[in-house]
Amino acid sequence: MDILIKSFIAGFLVASLPGAVQTTVFQSALNRKTWVAMKFAFGASLMDGGYMFLALFGSVQFLEYKSIISVLTFVGGGYIIYLGISSLRESLKEEVKSFKDRKFWEGILLVLLHPPTVLYFLSVVKTFGAFHLDIFSIIISVVITIVGSAIGFFTVSMLGRVVEKISSFFIIKLFRFLTSLLLIVFGVKIIFF
Repeated sequence: MDILIKSFIAGFLVASLPGAVQTTVFQSALNRKTWVAMKFAFGASLMDGGYMFLALFGSVQFLEYKSIISVLTFVGGGYIIYLGISSLRESLKEEVKSFKDRKFWEGILLVLLHPPTVLYFLSVVKTFGAFHLDIFSIIISVVITIVGSAIGFFTVSMLGRVVEKISSFFIIKLFRFLTSLLLIVFGVKIIFF
């Protein structure tokens, strides 16, 4: 039972902490595209579950190789910068149309190429302590992680909708601009720091 609670918390926290995925979900919700945000977030949640599976199953030893981490960091940071620049271009247009819809697979791709998420799950599993789980327990833990992550992303999405509902056109445009810049900053931070 303890591992299930920890798995839920790990999933919720990874989805709730500020980062590229959360910023993208928030942007979509600002754009009155809650369903689009949730499809993207569900893809990200599935990948979070995948990383939890790898961490629990113990098949992530390849991460000890610095060259793999370097490539993953560069590609992931570049993809996040691309998302930020494309969103920034949209936010700078005079008329505000909706941002490009982010797809389910883009949520998977963003988490897959996001090195901090991999390292997060590795460190989280280390805090679980010494245990030997059977495959059924690992699968249940992964499902609970996905549920926690999805709830975290849903919370971020609802926060975006609240901001969209109570804000003026200028404030929404400012939020879109700032979240686009934030994506670029996250990408640069991942690559260079």
